[in-house]
Amino acid sequence: MIRYITLFEQKLLEWIEKISAKDDLKKELEVLYEWEYKYNFIKQNMNIRNEKRINKMLQAIQKKLNPILNSISGKLIEVFEDWLEKHALLSPKNWARKRIEDLEESMDFDETDRMLEEMYSEYDRYSNISKQEFTNKFNEIAKVEIDSYVAGEILDNEVNSFYDELNYAKEEEDEERIKELEEKIKELENMGGLEYIDKYVGNEVFELYGDSLYTRDAFIRGYEELVFPVWYKHWKKEGIDKTRKRVEISFRNLQKSLKERSLGKKIMYINIALNESHQTGSMMDYVKGRYDVSESDLDKLSNIDNKTIKKWEKEMRLVM
Repeated sequence: MIRYITLFEQKLLEWIEKISAKDDLKKELEVLYEWEYKYNFIKQNMNIRNEKRINKMLQAIQKKLNPILNSISGKLIEVFEDWLEKHALLSPKNWARKRIEDLEESMDFDETDRMLEEMYSEYDRYSNISKQEFTNKFNEIAKVEIDSYVAGEILDNEVNSFYDELNYAKEEEDEERIKELEEKIKELENMGGLEYIDKYVGNEVFELYGDSLYTRDAFIRGYEELVFPVWYKHWKKEGIDKTRKRVEISFRNLQKSLKERSLGKKIMYINIALNESHQTGSMMDYVKGRYDVSESDLDKLSNIDNKTIKKWEKEMRLVM
């Protein structure tokens, strides 16, 4: 027996067909909140007589919503992943590496003076020492991370200068000085560049040759060994460990949501993640920065006014 759809069903199908967010998180969330409400309203208010017909409508809504929900989950996964990398509590090196990657997005790496200023600025938020003291600490780390080729050139220059002195000593027939210089040259020629800098030059190498000697690895180690300990000490008191555990759970649930068939569970995972990002201020900054969705936008979506709700309910009653 052929069953023709009613005018109201046709209207609902037209509404469903028009569901679209164009890969815009704010619009996707608006669609989520509207159609989650409409979906549940239809489900809760259907009766036995129209159950079969309504279930087909619900299936049509779910089919249309699934790719939009997956898109929301995907965007939130990126935000959570970024936050977790920047709060890699068990891996200070990964935490430090992420800091450097973020800095490199806003400046060229050869701007080492700015890079050092940024690193000190974050350190200074949590520890009260002068920039010079901090620079001295950093230079202790940086001197062993100087590029080996550059360190070799510094050593070669020093050896050549001793050869010049040796030639002059020979002209003057200064046997004591000749012997002293020959021993010194022999010692240096058996050294590596970094060993020479560590033993004979120390932190003054940066005063002599400039901060262009700073390497990327040096800055990573600086963040890892200097900034991370004071950062973590501060945020541990603020409950960062518990926050990270909650974020990790939400992150895993978002990943599960991509394969979840149940619309209810899919929406539940997204709502929990949205609530977590709302509570974690720094993460909300990431959402705002990446997708231009602010805390006030989420507040507005979470508190739909009665006028809008009555409009949605009126629309859905037409098809039931």
